[in-house]
Amino acid sequence: INQLKHKIVENLELLLSKISQGVNQNFLNSLRKFLQKIKEQKNFVISDFENKSILKYEIPVNKYYTVPKDVNNLWKRIRRQISKLAEFEVFNTYDSYIEIFNYIEKDFKKLAKTKNVVFLEELNHILKRLISKEILPEIFLRLSVKIYHYLIDEFQDTSRLQWENLFPLIHESISSEGTLFIVGDKKQSIYRFRGGEASLFDDVADFYFKEYNYKKEFLQMNWRSEKEIVEFNNKIFSKENLNKFFNLCEELKQISSLKEDVEKIYSVSQQEYDINKSDGYVYGELIEISEKEDLEERIKPKLLNVVDKLKDNKKDLSKVAILLRTSDEVQMVTEWLIERNIPVESEKTLDIRENKLIKEIISFLKFLICPIDNLSFCAFISGDIFTKATGIPKEEIQQFIFFTNQVSSNEPIYKSFADKYPPIWNRYFLKLFELKDFLSTYDLIIKIYSLFNVLENFYEYYGFFMLLLELANTQEEEDCSIENFIEYFESKNAEVQNFYVKIKKGSSLKVMTIHKAKGLEFDVVILPLIR
Repeated sequence: INQLKHKIVENLELLLSKISQGVNQNFLNSLRKFLQKIKEQKNFVISDFENKSILKYEIPVNKYYTVPKDVNNLWKRIRRQISKLAEFEVFNTYDSYIEIFNYIEKDFKKLAKTKNVVFLEELNHILKRLISKEILPEIFLRLSVKIYHYLIDEFQDTSRLQWENLFPLIHESISSEGTLFIVGDKKQSIYRFRGGEASLFDDVADFYFKEYNYKKEFLQMNWRSEKEIVEFNNKIFSKENLNKFFNLCEELKQISSLKEDVEKIYSVSQQEYDINKSDGYVYGELIEISEKEDLEERIKPKLLNVVDKLKDNKKDLSKVAILLRTSDEVQMVTEWLIERNIPVESEKTLDIRENKLIKEIISFLKFLICPIDNLSFCAFISGDIFTKATGIPKEEIQQFIFFTNQVSSNEPIYKSFADKYPPIWNRYFLKLFELKDFLSTYDLIIKIYSLFNVLENFYEYYGFFMLLLELANTQEEEDCSIENFIEYFESKNAEVQNFYVKIKKGSSLKVMTIHKAKGLEFDVVILPLIR
């Protein structure tokens, strides 16, 4: 691994010495920044660096400039080396977890067989093996009725396996003057949610029922959205714009069939608007960012400015939604809003079990009752609470964990940590170790808050920390041990509302993933991180 890291640094230096002024300046600056960082950290971990420049398939250039062949080949070699390094790091980090998973899966299947349990995801495969024309009469007999007319809604979420299980029943009915009516949106099936696939729409008509008459109908009228929204979507998904997108995206150029499929799906996507809805507003801004730090520096102030303008215009924040792709992005944007004291509502804000700082405290409690629990110890020392209190950079902690794991030893990681950082260990951990058997969970959490300056460092999450204390206090009526509290905290049977921070209903801006927003409606929708 170290040899590979050394080669990457050497080749990057060589590349930068060969690159001329014809190369895109943003790319050059980003690459120099990346090289500087990995040189500063001798034992760097490649996954610590979010740098989009190293993901570029080809070196971006200015107009009329062509990258020399030797430079292009060197860039490809660097990308292969970085890919190999990432592979090594992933293997070192996660191989043991995969091994554990394989053991668990094996025992899980054995237990399911012993208990005669069948899981929902297996049912379609079992049904596929059972269904045949010969048993159709028995199926109708068990249903006590023969169904002649079928309507399948949300057809884009129907997998081919599910369809093939239904097909014999539907075919039998249509053969007897029955009907099939399917409703769905091909565009939604491109995400393959629940195994859905766009081609199944056409296959139903052109393959499964080609001998029967059928009618395709496309709904062109959009009754929900305002004029500006409809026209904006029409431009975005027009054939011209899709062609432009595929021509700009180097990776997608390699997959010609994908372009054809997407063009076919969106060929009937143009919509008309209701003449009574002639308003609406769309604003977009392209912001080039190269690393995660730039995200906070450049996107955060712009997003907060938009929200402030909505507040100034007396907009009801409960009718405003910020949509993001991932849960991590929801967490990040939620934190931005909370820091500004903007009322916000999301799964990440309401449920304290989803709050990363609370998770860190729970990890610390787990470590205190079981010091050989390396996972919980590492989760705490690599988190915000510990690094903010001690001043040790996260990168340093991550490197310590990575290289301690590489050393073949059965010794718990906390012992290596105590040897490497004795003042930190003595100040922050030793006292809690001595007290953990004499304090209730409630008092122990108060001690953690005090020792690590939790309330001062993360005042915006005061409500979360107080609710955790409240839960610990309530549980003490039954049992004040840490073990009992953690069992309650992680229980699937506990009342969900007990873990929700109370907020004023109807006054909060909504932050959620695009997936969770499906089917909902808002006056204002903000998409701050569309890439």
